[in-house]
This record gives sequence, C-alpha cells and structure tokens, in this order.
Amino acid sequence: MAFVQQHVREGTNGPEVILSNNMCQDRHVDDLLLCIESWLVRQYGRSGAQPWQLGTLDLSRNGLSDENVARIADRLRQLHVRVRCLDLTANKAGTKGLLALEAYLWNCSEPFQEISLAENEICVEAGSGEDNPVSSFLRCLYNHPSYPRKTSSDAGALIHPLVLRLRGNKIPDLQHLLKEIQRKVGDKAHFCSSPEAYHTDAEEFLSVHISDVESVESADSADSAAESAQQGEGAQGAEAGVEAEDSAWQRRQRRRKAKELALKESSPKSDQGEQKKKKKARVKNDEGKKKKAKKENGKTKKKKKKRSKQDESKENGDQEAQPASEEATEEGEDDPDDEDPADEQGAEQNAEQDAEGTNDGVSSEKEADEVKSVEKEPPEDPRPEAVTAPPMRTFCPTALSLEDQASLKKETVERLRQMEGLLDSIGESALTKLAELTVRLLASGKRSEDMLMELKPFARALIKSFTELRKTEMLNCLSRWASSELRSWQHLRRKTKGARTMTMSQ
Repeated sequence: MAFVQQHVREGTNGPEVILSNNMCQDRHVDDLLLCIESWLVRQYGRSGAQPWQLGTLDLSRNGLSDENVARIADRLRQLHVRVRCLDLTANKAGTKGLLALEAYLWNCSEPFQEISLAENEICVEAGSGEDNPVSSFLRCLYNHPSYPRKTSSDAGALIHPLVLRLRGNKIPDLQHLLKEIQRKVGDKAHFCSSPEAYHTDAEEFLSVHISDVESVESADSADSAAESAQQGEGAQGAEAGVEAEDSAWQRRQRRRKAKELALKESSPKSDQGEQKKKKKARVKNDEGKKKKAKKENGKTKKKKKKRSKQDESKENGDQEAQPASEEATEEGEDDPDDEDPADEQGAEQNAEQDAEGTNDGVSSEKEADEVKSVEKEPPEDPRPEAVTAPPMRTFCPTALSLEDQASLKKETVERLRQMEGLLDSIGESALTKLAELTVRLLASGKRSEDMLMELKPFARALIKSFTELRKTEMLNCLSRWASSELRSWQHLRRKTKGARTMTMSQ
C-alpha cells in the first residue's frame, strides 16, 4: 500500500503518520480519512475494547482550512484514535477547528503529550475575558480527569506538562490571559517554563508548557524584582533622583540643539548646490532645444530656396504674361538669410539670461515653451498663395502604367518558372495568379515584409507539396526580387522623366 510505504513509520511512541509540507491539502482530506481508517483496520483490526493509538500525526504546513481541521478532529474522535503528538502547525485553523479539537480531547481517555497550533488563525479579541477559544480549551484541560499526565518513580509521582504551541496566532496578550486564569484558580494551575517532568506535593489540575511565552511565575518574579529595585532607588533620596533627572534632561536638550544646528548649517549649502545643479541642467536643456530649432529653421530655409529656384526656372517662360504677379512676389518674399542674425542675437541673449539665473529659472521655462512652439509649428511660406507653383510630382509604385505592370508581370512569371519544382507543384494558371498578386502588391506600395505576409496564405493554399520552410524561403526570394525589380523600374522612370524636363526647359 503506497500510503503506508511513503507516509507511515515506526517511532518511539508508536506508529507515526507524516503528511507535512503540502502532502495533505484541502482536496486530499477525504482520501486521508479513508486511508487512515482502512490502514488501521488492516493493521490492528477493528477497534473494540482497545482503541487505536498513534504516536505522531504530523499535518503541518499544509494550509488546511478551519473547516477541514474540524473535519479531521471529528473523524478521529469518531474512530476513537488516541494520538500522543498532534502537529497542526502552519494551517488555517480558527475557532471552529479549535472547538472540534477540544471535543476530541474531551472524549479521549488518554492524555495528549504535545499539541502544536502555531501559525494558524486562532483569534482572541481584546477585552473578551473568558469568552474566547483559548480560555475554553484550557478549561477543558483543567476539568479533564486525565490531565495533567502523571507517572510514578522512585521519588514519587512525576507530573508531565502538556506542551502547547500557540505562536503566530491573533492573540494580542496571551501572558495577561494566563495570569487571569492563575489568579482565579491559584496553585491548581501551573504554567511551566520547561516541558520537563517535576515533583510537587500540591494538588494540580492543569499543567501546561506554552513554549512561545514566558512562564507566569518567572514573569511575576521579574515584575516583583523590578518593583523592589524601584523602591530601593526611591529610598536612597529624592534629591539625588531629581538632580539625576535634571542632568539627564539637560544632556538630552544639548544633544537636540547640536543636531538642530548641524542640520541648519548643512541645509543651506545643500539647497544652494541643488539650485545650481537645476539651473545648469535647465541651461543645457534650453541650449539643446535652441540648437535643434536652429537646425530645423535652416532645413526649412534650404527647402524654401530650392522651391524658389524651381519656381523661378518654371516661371521664366511666363514673366511677360504675368508682370503683376511677379511684382507681388518680389514685394511679398523675404530673404531667408536676413532672419539669421536676429535669431542668433535673440538666442545669445536668452542663453546669457539663463546662465545668470535671473528670476529663479522663470525666463528659462518661458523660452523652453517658445522653443517647443517653434518646433511644433510648421514654417510659414512667405510667398503669396496666388503665385505658388504646383507641387512637384513624385513617382510612387501606384504610378506604374498598364504597360509597365504587364511587363513586370511577365518578368515575375519568368522568375517563378525558374524556381525549382514550383511550376510542377501548382501549375501554369496558379503560377500566373501568383505573379498577378505580386505585381498588384507592388503597385499598391507594399514593402517586402508586407508582401511576405500577404503572399503566405495564398502560397499555403496552392503549394501543398512544399514544406513550410521551403515556402517561406521561396516567398522571401520572390518579395526581395520584386522589390529590387520595382526599384530598377523607378530609377528608369526617373531618368526618362528628367530627360523630358530637360528638353522642355531647353
């Protein structure tokens, strides 16, 4: 049986069932209960006069919910299983799980030796008094006839305290809770500082070692020692105490004043250094923006000069027919070179103002906004609209004539025929369709990458005998060749167009 081989082993106190570290989560609880029952029946027979006993049941670090912890405790109570060490560390047991565990403990005739409920979700509200699950659990131990656990020795009876772990729960003041219990029952409750057995002549009904808190006796002794020490110091003399307090207060005041002075001395220097750094950064940013604006203005001026030269070459033949328009253009046009000195002087003045740091950086921010507006606004054309020449026609892929498209299609068909195995795979008609689609994509202005994406589904539908890698290589080759062929067509068209314009101007 896999359950027994992996999770059951023999220990000093009896068989140990180890299902920790996410080995028994919420979804495994039903299987756990069935496996434990079937294993106990098979191993030890039906529980009758003698109940089943386990040395250890370790269900720690499984994140079991409060409801599932209660289910496990109820089922163990129903099966009359006696467990000596129960480990439920790092689960989500709350009030419901603790109450079910209390009922299980009350119905067990044999006492537990160790119960770990650390790092769960047991909550004790402040000011709840005795009405909380922890106090109820301790009352159950106090009233149970099998607690505290006792053994006999040569020196007499030994009392073994129950080891209870409660760290990591929502219990705000466990020490105060234990003090209240001991205040009510007196010496009949003993919260031990050690899990070791001890001899006592007094009658005790509760003996618990809570490993996460200091014992009540040690805490009380520490409090009494502190009170006696305070009383002894007070008896030495009130005047000496007043002088000591005054001197300590004076020392604290001196330290505070020294710290304040040091902060005041260091803060102006640091503020001035930060302001200088900010001003330098602003000046650098503004200079960079001005340089960019100058470059853009220079580019626009060069473009204007080119346009004016082209317009003049075209308007030479129309000078006699349009004298009035030429006079308007001469009056309306401004020399772009005349704007440079003024712009440079303004930029130099602004840079000097920024370097001096006047008005705490306000002028630099305004100039930065002006530079941004200059960058965003397109340059204005100084020429009137009446004499502006029509824009130059640029060649694009859509400008291919029908004859060019037909010749490009023929070349594409020839190129496809040269590809090994393509004609045999798809046939003449499909090859022609593929060439037509390629030419259409080129005419529409598609790039080689876009053409590849458009041609892939068409190739997948037609070329079924090729592998995907071969299809991709074939399409890449076709798109690159078509793009280069189109560039050669564009170059040829530009040459022919330039020759025509030269003949017309002559």
